[in-house]
This record gives sequence, C-alpha cells and structure tokens, in this order.
Amino acid sequence: MRAYQSVSKPAAILLAILMAVTAFAFIAADHSEAASDITIDGSKIRGDGFKNDADGTLVVPVHSDLENADITMIVKEGSRTWHQDYSIESGWTDVKMTLRLSEGNHEVDIEITLGGVTQATQSYTIHVGNNVWANLSTYVALVVIAIIVVIIAVVYMRANPRNKPTTTFTQLEEEKAAKAAAPAEAPAEKKGTDKVKYVSSRRR
Repeated sequence: MRAYQSVSKPAAILLAILMAVTAFAFIAADHSEAASDITIDGSKIRGDGFKNDADGTLVVPVHSDLENADITMIVKEGSRTWHQDYSIESGWTDVKMTLRLSEGNHEVDIEITLGGVTQATQSYTIHVGNNVWANLSTYVALVVIAIIVVIIAVVYMRANPRNKPTTTFTQLEEEKAAKAAAPAEAPAEKKGTDKVKYVSSRRR
C-alpha cells in the first residue's frame, strides 16, 4: 500500500504539470489567432455606381500590419459567391471588387483571408438604384412625347399662318421708282365756288 502511494504522488504531480502546460498552450494559441494582421474598417465601406443592369464597385478599406500580403476578398450573398485576389502593402488600402446586382437592397458578407485563413469579416448593405435607360418603356415614352409635340406644332402652325415675308430692299426701291413714274392726278374741281358778280345799286 505504501509503495502504491509513493508511486502515485509523482504521477499526480506530473499529470498536473502536463495539464498546466496544455492549458497554457491553448491560451497562447487562442491569443495568436485573435491577433489578426488584417482588419476592415466597416464604417468606410461603400458601393459606387450600382444600378440595375449596370456594374458597380464595392470598396472595402483594409489595413495590413504586414509589409506585403497576398489576400483574397470573398463576398457572399446567399448562395452566390464572388472572390478576387489582391496584393497589398502595409497600412490602409481600398480593396475594390466589381459586381452586377439587381435593383434593390443586397445584404452581403465580406471576408478577407490570408493564406486560406480568415482574417476579418464584415457585413454591408448594397443599395442598387433604378437605371431608367435600361428600361425599354422609357424609350417608348420619349418617342410618344416627341410625336405629340410635333402634332401640336403642326396644328398650331395651321391655325396661325405666318405673315408674308418681309419686303426686301430691292423690292422697296422698285416700288419707289414705280410711284415716281406714275402721272400725278389733276386736282378735283371745287363746286359751288363761283363768285357772284357785283352789281352796283347806284342809279345811272
């Protein structure tokens, strides 16, 4: 019994040491995983130029603590996935990806990986507006409006004919010459203007 007790004590001590070392290793591993070399500034993510049936650009500010890093940006929306590789230097870099999305709001998940290991994640809502030029009905409406304007202009011109063209300088000179060549009309005789002869009342 004493031999069993003397052997079990060193074994217990060794087991305790192994457990302590193992726990420290797990803590160190967790700390190393928590300290990421790549981060995302979620407040400055933006979507530029997104319209239905038109390409847009997703801009993600990424900060790297490494001198040079080959990263991959992955964008997910439901079952759809886009990914693109980039080579960035230390400091802040705007990582851009071109996408084409339908009209409406799109909730996407952004993930930055380094060597296949996820470094940073962020969610973002992309708003896609309506591109009026992508809709055929817009062109039809413009054509109809143009036809209506032409019809109104024609009706107005018929109801209000234009005045005769302005007389040219040559025509004015010809009219003056014609007036000068025409004989002057004799003045009309005045009626009832004959004077009454004076008859003297003196007796001869």
